[in-house]
Amino acid sequence: RFDARFAGWALAPVVLLAAWRLMPPAGFPPDQFPVAAYAHIPDGARLFAPDKYGGYLIYRLYGHTPAQPVFIFGDAALDGDQLLHDYSHLQSLGSDQPRLLARYQINWVIFHSDDPIITELRQDHNAPGHVGWFELGSFDKATIMLRDTPENRAYAAGSGR
Repeated sequence: RFDARFAGWALAPVVLLAAWRLMPPAGFPPDQFPVAAYAHIPDGARLFAPDKYGGYLIYRLYGHTPAQPVFIFGDAALDGDQLLHDYSHLQSLGSDQPRLLARYQINWVIFHSDDPIITELRQDHNAPGHVGWFELGSFDKATIMLRDTPENRAYAAGSGR
């Protein structure tokens, strides 16, 4: 009888509350995005990341550093044809990978831990033109590799790694 007086609207708050409680949580699932790894990325790191991570990293870095470079965002209309071409060559581990890493001044790489680029960068590069990399760490399913420079070694030593 109570509901009849309100033409069915008395149950509306109950239905809305139930729908709200049953909705999945919003956010970035750590099994798909580098949520734990993000905390280890300092200002000024020039990142190479898969396009799936790019949007997340830009979202998290927005406002922290005005020009934090993230290579690559994943929107072809914004990134441009040449950048997408270079990204493809970097990710496919082509012979021009060292040249492209240097061209874009990439000093941090963050990819899924099982990605072939992580395996490639973990290897000792003694060939001409290759620059050494070392692993900062694996955080959930994302691994961070750093170009072997004095600045990155100092950062890694200071971060307890």
